[in-house]
Amino acid sequence: MKNNINLIILKKIANSLWFVFTVIVLILISGATICIFAAFIEPTVGPSVSDQDFVKNILGANNADNDYDSSLVVSSSTGSIFECLHNISDEIYKIQEYPGRGWIASSSGDGSTALTESACDDASGWYWFEDANGDGDMDDKGDGICVQETAVSSGVLSWNGYAYTSSQDNTYIADYECEGNFPSGTIKTGTYNGFDSGGSADTTWDDGDCALCQTDCYDGKKDLPDQGSYTSNAGGTGGYIGPITPEVLKNWKGTRLPTYLDFYGFCGYKDGGSDYETGCSSVIITGTDGQMIGRTDECLDLSNSSIEWISEKIDTDYALIAGDLACSNVHENLVHFNYRFRAIFRP
Repeated sequence: MKNNINLIILKKIANSLWFVFTVIVLILISGATICIFAAFIEPTVGPSVSDQDFVKNILGANNADNDYDSSLVVSSSTGSIFECLHNISDEIYKIQEYPGRGWIASSSGDGSTALTESACDDASGWYWFEDANGDGDMDDKGDGICVQETAVSSGVLSWNGYAYTSSQDNTYIADYECEGNFPSGTIKTGTYNGFDSGGSADTTWDDGDCALCQTDCYDGKKDLPDQGSYTSNAGGTGGYIGPITPEVLKNWKGTRLPTYLDFYGFCGYKDGGSDYETGCSSVIITGTDGQMIGRTDECLDLSNSSIEWISEKIDTDYALIAGDLACSNVHENLVHFNYRFRAIFRP
C-alpha cells in the first residue's frame, strides 16, 4: 500500500517537472520566433519586400545605382567597416604608380591649404584633368591631376638654380624657403641663394631662377631637401654630391614639376583657341616625331616648338625636358638651359 502511494507521488512530480520543462521550451521557441520575424521586418522607410534597394540598406541590391549614400563616411583605420574600407582605399590610392601623392597640409599658416580637386577648381589659372592617364575612366579619382595653365617663361629658367654655364650639376639645388598657400605660395623673401650664369652667388629671387624651387613653393611648404654640403660650394667646385637624387624626385610631394607621365596627361597640340581646350589635335605641324602621344580630348596650349622642364634627372649634368617638335617628345638637356616650366599636383 505504502509503495503504491510513493509511486503515485513520483508520477505527479514527474508530470509537474515535464510540464515546467515544456513551458520553458515553448517560451524559448516563441522568443526565438519573434526575433527571427523581427529581423526580417521591412524598415518603414523602405519600399515593399520586392524591392530591397532603399536608403537604409547598406548592403544594396543587384542593380546599377543603389540608393544607399555613403558620401559622409570618413576614413578611419579603427572605425566601422565602411570607414576601414575608405581607409584601405586611401592607402592604396597613395601608392599607385604616379609619384607626388600623400602631401599633408600644415595645421595653420604657410602651407595650410589642402591640395584637393576642389582647391584646383577654385584656383585661377589651374585646371583639373580627371582622366590624366587617358584610360577613359572619368570617375577614378586616382587618375586626377591639377595643372598650372600658364608656364613660367621669363627669367633665367634654370632647372635647379644652378645657372653656371661653365659647369653643370643636376644633384645641386639652390637654397630657399617657402611661404604662403596654394595657389599663391612663393619663395620666401631673403632666403634664395643660387648661382648665376657666371658662377657667382645669386641671392635675389627672380621669377624662373629655379624650376624645382618655384614649383615646390606654390603650395607654401618646402618639400625638397636643403642644400646640405653645398652650402659652401663655390660654383660647381664640389661636384655631384647631392642632395637631389632620383629617389628624392620620385618621393617629391605637393606642387611640383611634372614627371613625363604627368606631362602626357595634359599635353596635346591645338590649332588656336583658348589656353585650355576640350578637343585637341593629334597632328603636328613640323618635326619627325609623328602624332602626339598625349591627350586629344582635352589639353593645354603646348605648341610643337615649346620645351618645358620636367622633374626627372639623367646622367650627371642633365635633366629631362618635354615638348620639342611634339609635346610627347621627351629627352634631356643641361640644367642651366633656359626652358619654361609649369607646376602640377596630385592629391
